[in-house]
Amino acid sequence: MTKHTFLISEIFESIQGEGPYAGYPKLFIRLAGCNLKCPYCDTKMKLKRKAVKKILFTEVVKRVEKSVFDIIITGGEPLLQKAAVFALVERFPDKSFEIETNGTIEITRKYRNVIWALDIKTPSSKGFFNEENLKHIRRRDWINFVITDKKDLDFAKKFVRSGKLKTDFIYFTPVYGDMDHGYLWEHIVKSEMKKVRLGFQLHKLIFGKKSEK
Repeated sequence: MTKHTFLISEIFESIQGEGPYAGYPKLFIRLAGCNLKCPYCDTKMKLKRKAVKKILFTEVVKRVEKSVFDIIITGGEPLLQKAAVFALVERFPDKSFEIETNGTIEITRKYRNVIWALDIKTPSSKGFFNEENLKHIRRRDWINFVITDKKDLDFAKKFVRSGKLKTDFIYFTPVYGDMDHGYLWEHIVKSEMKKVRLGFQLHKLIFGKKSEK
């Protein structure tokens, strides 16, 4: 058994709130630490240092074994703990893993049991996107553009129209409280963005700001 450890914010069972698998129950493993500071981040409180726990790989394995659900590894940025994450993926080849990443660190096509949920950072995030990831994206992976304002929207539209995204799942997701779903709804239709889906975050629609605490 590997000697890896994880820096973890929380482990819990809940419903996936976004993307093509929204509505399915999952086991969430939220890893601590991020290499970006997006102003709209909805997990700032959960990632504060005092909430971080160092957990042995064997303990995480036991938690996965107890759950009947497939796994979502999120953060923070999970690939800052890449070795431990991939060791867990290899430990459970019959489990499906959805790994949510901010797109700054290169992903891999190595694992058949991994679905990538990849952000492409828009201007308001003040982040960046690792273009090497474009060669690793498969049709079953999903891409998310978080939209705060028209500048973000224009950036996302230009990126989609470039033809670089080889996936069936592309989402424009409005920042809760800053961008209106209705505005994006109308704009996607009027712009004839036939490959784009309007992104929802079910947990925020149901629980509002409480889902960020």
